[in-house]
Amino acid sequence: FTRNDGLFTTHHSRLTKAAFTLAETLIVIGIIGVVAALTLPNLNHATGDKETVTRLMKAYSMLNEANDRAVATYGPISEWSDNCKNQLSICWMKRVGEFLKISKSCDESSDENSESYTSCETFEKGDLNIVWMAYQLTDEITFTSNDDMEDCDCYFNDNIKDICLDEVMIDVNGANKGKNEFGIDIFRFGISNSLGFVPYRGGGSDLENEIDCAKYKGDSCSLWIVNHGNLDYLKADETGKCNDSNIVLDGVNNTSCH
Repeated sequence: FTRNDGLFTTHHSRLTKAAFTLAETLIVIGIIGVVAALTLPNLNHATGDKETVTRLMKAYSMLNEANDRAVATYGPISEWSDNCKNQLSICWMKRVGEFLKISKSCDESSDENSESYTSCETFEKGDLNIVWMAYQLTDEITFTSNDDMEDCDCYFNDNIKDICLDEVMIDVNGANKGKNEFGIDIFRFGISNSLGFVPYRGGGSDLENEIDCAKYKGDSCSLWIVNHGNLDYLKADETGKCNDSNIVLDGVNNTSCH
């Protein structure tokens, strides 16, 4: 079409100037792809960390409540020894299990397993050598205890001296997912006669063990997560210095790499 007044030509030129060429479009798509490649891994990592924290806090809440209900039913844990026949770990698992919704279980303390369950194998392949019982809760959260004490005189630190069990392990994603390592998806807790279900603190003070977690990772990291709600210790080197910043995690002033 042609017009003597040139209006068509002028309008067509404006449309041409407003449109992107194929080359320009491909360049924009390429830039978007590069940005996505750089940001998505970090986003996925952050999402995974948040899920781990959420799962652990959920397990912590459920086991703490179940422990309180078991104590209300059977009395103080320090008085369980006679009825439990020096198998306090198994006794605690069974009594706490009465107040939990358990989807799967295994009992390697009996002559025959109540059910073949791979979480027993997972805990053995990981950081633990002996597993007597394991329960799977909702969302594949699994916990076990493999330590027996005759009384409640052991301690995590100077503030908590009445620990009855100090090896209750929570696997936040179950037997068939994750690395099955302390501080990553397996976390250690203990049972205090006075305080109930508590994060593992080791033999030092709370702060010392938080710093140990930031520097060395390991089984005291449950305390870090409960107190600070993150897994940023995994982003730090063995001095506690964050890999992508100058922040040094110390458990007081610096509890996050961001």
